[in-house]
Amino acid sequence: MKLLWCNDLHFDFLEPHGVASFAKILAEASADAIRISGDISLSARITGDLEEIARHVPDPVYFVLGNHDYYGGT
Repeated sequence: MKLLWCNDLHFDFLEPHGVASFAKILAEASADAIRISGDISLSARITGDLEEIARHVPDPVYFVLGNHDYYGGT
């Protein structure tokens, strides 16, 4: 099994199309599964950023949130 593990991505620091560009790189890796752990984005953006990953990546994506992902939220 080929597992791709990404950590501390901080998508909120990327340019507008940065998440889509990164997602295409993940898709090209042809992993059996992708794990994204902690500090993915900001609270207001986290759902949209994860949906952007899901639009481009055909592999299963599993994630856990980090403390940064709650910034700006409750």
